[in-house]
Amino acid sequence: MADLRKTLATKSDEMLKPYVSDGHPTTYDDHFAEIVQRKRRKETNNLITKKVYNFFGLDQELKKVSEHHFEGEIDVEALVEALVNETVADFDRFACVEATNAMEAYYEVALKNVVDAFGTYALEGCLLERLPKLFSPDMVLDLDDETVKLVAAESVDMIEERENVERKLAILEVSLKTLQSLRFQRAPGVLDDRCKLRLC
Repeated sequence: MADLRKTLATKSDEMLKPYVSDGHPTTYDDHFAEIVQRKRRKETNNLITKKVYNFFGLDQELKKVSEHHFEGEIDVEALVEALVNETVADFDRFACVEATNAMEAYYEVALKNVVDAFGTYALEGCLLERLPKLFSPDMVLDLDDETVKLVAAESVDMIEERENVERKLAILEVSLKTLQSLRFQRAPGVLDDRCKLRLC
């Protein structure tokens, strides 16, 4: 078991080395560009929406859709000038946002790759292949009761839930037997409501 832990630790370090070393983060996953573009569109939409609402003097937090409408003349040149001027002034913020979006996109792609690689090379390659030797029939027979309970016993919550379900089942079975023991008899010439309705 100690050798297995050492092998798993070594394999994990090998998979994480490209991400924790001093090297430059690199990925060839197409999803990276898609994620960056999606974040860029969202940021651009939020920024332009805020500027447009400020230009028209509208409250962006208004709940009623009708209050988002603007009626009147629009100075298109002034609107374009406001958007361009504010955009030029926000170059520093734009660079920070782009760097943050790229970092978050790389983390999302890298995390998926690490999880897949760990499951394939570490778990399947190191652990699952050795399961027949780790849990051989002879080894299982030699386990004491406490170890078996620790490995295979139900949790406290599962035990309580199972006992609760068994109590409900017992009550339902008694109720079923009671209903099955009842015998309804109809007096001769007396029609029940369904028969009366059918005759009418």
